[in-house]
Amino acid sequence: MKISKNILFAIATITTLTSCGNTTTNNDSIIESTSNQEKTEDIIMSKENIYEEYLRYIEDLSNFPASFIYGDVGYKGFDPRYFEVISKQKDLIEDKEHYLITMKFHNLEVKLDTSYYHGYDAFDWQIFIYNNSNENSKVLREYNACDYKLKGSNPKIVGVLGDHDYQYEEYEKDLTKEDFIDENTIGRSTHVTFPYYDIETDDGGAMVAVGWPGTYRAKFIYDSKSNETNFIGQGCLNFASYIKPGETIMSPLMAVVRYHTRNEYEAINAWRRWYVDYVAPRVDDKGSKFEPIQGIILKRDSMETPYTNDAVSETYSTWKRSFDKVLAEEFKFDFRLIDAGWYATPAKGSTTDDWWGFVGTWDVDKNKWPENSMKQTVDYAWDHGAFTQLWFESERVTNLEDLCQNYGFKKEWAISEHGNNNLNFVNLANDEAYKWLEGRILDTINKYKIGLYREDFNAEPATSWWANDAIEGKDRFGITENLYTQNHFKLWENVIAATYANGGCRYVDDCASGGGRNDLLSMKYSYPFNRSDADWAMVYPHSIPLRLAFSHATFKWLPIAGVYVNEMADGQCGMYNLRASYTPIMTYACQFSYNKNLDWDNLHRAQAEWDRLKDYLYKDYYPLTEYHKVSDAKSWDVFEFFDKDKNEGVIQAFRKENSSDRTLTVNVQGLDPNKYYELEDTDGYNSLKKVKGAALMNGYTIILDNPASAAVIFIKEVK
Repeated sequence: MKISKNILFAIATITTLTSCGNTTTNNDSIIESTSNQEKTEDIIMSKENIYEEYLRYIEDLSNFPASFIYGDVGYKGFDPRYFEVISKQKDLIEDKEHYLITMKFHNLEVKLDTSYYHGYDAFDWQIFIYNNSNENSKVLREYNACDYKLKGSNPKIVGVLGDHDYQYEEYEKDLTKEDFIDENTIGRSTHVTFPYYDIETDDGGAMVAVGWPGTYRAKFIYDSKSNETNFIGQGCLNFASYIKPGETIMSPLMAVVRYHTRNEYEAINAWRRWYVDYVAPRVDDKGSKFEPIQGIILKRDSMETPYTNDAVSETYSTWKRSFDKVLAEEFKFDFRLIDAGWYATPAKGSTTDDWWGFVGTWDVDKNKWPENSMKQTVDYAWDHGAFTQLWFESERVTNLEDLCQNYGFKKEWAISEHGNNNLNFVNLANDEAYKWLEGRILDTINKYKIGLYREDFNAEPATSWWANDAIEGKDRFGITENLYTQNHFKLWENVIAATYANGGCRYVDDCASGGGRNDLLSMKYSYPFNRSDADWAMVYPHSIPLRLAFSHATFKWLPIAGVYVNEMADGQCGMYNLRASYTPIMTYACQFSYNKNLDWDNLHRAQAEWDRLKDYLYKDYYPLTEYHKVSDAKSWDVFEFFDKDKNEGVIQAFRKENSSDRTLTVNVQGLDPNKYYELEDTDGYNSLKKVKGAALMNGYTIILDNPASAAVIFIKEVK
């Protein structure tokens, strides 16, 4: 498929290509070690020697795939002539071989934090540069945390565009025809772009990512003479700053997961297996892995004003009838979400119809939640085995005069390029501002015993960061974003400690308009409970083709993410809708008590079905049909999830609303061709008692008599 014409933010011009990611300019010299270089470049990596490749980087740091310019000198790798190793720590935890290497470089300390994952052919790294001297450093620029080369002929980049504007549209880019650059200029990492890439070649390939929540650049250049693709990754777009005494500059988290044949399924599942085991945050101090969960939102059931008004959310007088209705129906849930609108305005009033324009206090609105009613509703959830998830949009502040007067904020802590138009960000690069924000959030979390912190982010920060860089003065471009990002993750770490101490979650719910900040580094701390606001009926017209298109694209890169489920236009939750929503995190946003015609039988049926298939959802993934755009309501979509260890799985098939095809034949994947399998359609139509794997892999025909219908078909080995 050709790349979308709408990739305006994702592909820069050739002029841009010549200005970024280079290690030298006309006036610069370059220092690049040649030790083992030719030997390294001549090796075409196979499954057996990916670890050898990694060891070459570790044992001779001059080979390490990173580059930058310091002062007027360019560096590739960490040449021992200029980078003195002070300490080198090595740990082996499960399959993870971890190194922390500290080096002295001029008046700076450089820390390389890197790991290799045995059995996954994967490695990742981050670089930290600390000024522990008493004077400013020279200017650091062209800071390419990744400058990695991959051998292989006929390379192309396979990826997806970002959330919202491009709705996770898939693309391919042929590197033999032109270079490719993906550039985020807005400051929300996955809102317009999506920094995950499959470098596919005839000799296999690599799944790579730039893990950075703000601005970044990923650049791919193919050299036909050397038969290599150069992947250059950079966070803090065009960073060029000196480092003050006591400051640390943090790089993106860079990741490379290798695979060995030109096969989409091998690439997808190499990435997913590593992601599930080593990116997704563990859920407790014992290292337990994530298990699928489901929850409820009660705000659509309040009916105090039109239910689409987020600012109303719930109040002390509405929540219990909804909650008790869910309990009376014996509907299962693990958490309950209180969404936007629960907080007081900076003038200590109530939000009525504008939840977005009055954030910043993180003080409970005593009109909506008088006396101890907020604590009562949270305790009621705990009493019924569920934690409460509470919405914040922590990084924005509004109505500054009132916020300063009533909540101790200082105007100099706000950054904005817009002037006084109520769009301001807390300058997390300022430690005093950070402490104020952290205190307000933690006070609320601890006072009300909140179990999960949901962080939204509904604005683009990049130009405000750059405006603050200008205030910092000459040669400080990118410094605000970098320091801001470091404190943002510090906030997450402290919030996680608080919610976990409350008996809740050891992760956060990352929501930036749903899917705006789902980069790899953020995913080390979080799960996106709502993978996109665009994929939710309360914001956009409900579209099952859109939901299925989003699933096709995001299942590949984000194995553990969730969606919200509510009634369609007819007021019902039909099985077509519910089955299209099966994800590892299910949140039900129905009008539980207000909708007297709500089909609880369907909801219970869906929960029982989800219980059977939920553990397959983060195993191997095979999209058995090609990607279809969000507007395509004429095709079928078929997904398969398969657990190779258990030799069983599930197929989900969808005949969309305008499809005229009653049947579709697919090639089932992941089976042992010499073993026999039983296929069980939960509706009974497509069941087979005993079929050899080879036959299913050569073609299995699914029948759905009606458009806008779906099938769930379980696969199990039989003797």
